[in-house]
Amino acid sequence: MDGKIKGSRPGAAYMVFEYLEADLEGIMKSSKVVLSALHVKTFMKQLVEGVAVSESSCEAKVYPHDLM
Repeated sequence: MDGKIKGSRPGAAYMVFEYLEADLEGIMKSSKVVLSALHVKTFMKQLVEGVAVSESSCEAKVYPHDLM
C-alpha cells in the first residue's frame, strides 16, 4: 500500500482525528471540570487561531463542538 486513501470521489479530502470523550461544549457545561487559568488561556489561543484559519479559508460558522 502506498499510504494514500482511495476515495470514491476524485479530489475528496479525508480528515482523521483522535477520539475524544468530550468536546469543548461538553467541558464548558460540565460541573465536574475545573479549568485553570492556563487551560482557559490555551483554549482561547486555539480558538482565535482556529477562527482566523477558518475565516481565511472558507465561509463556515464555527461552533464550540467544532473546536475540540
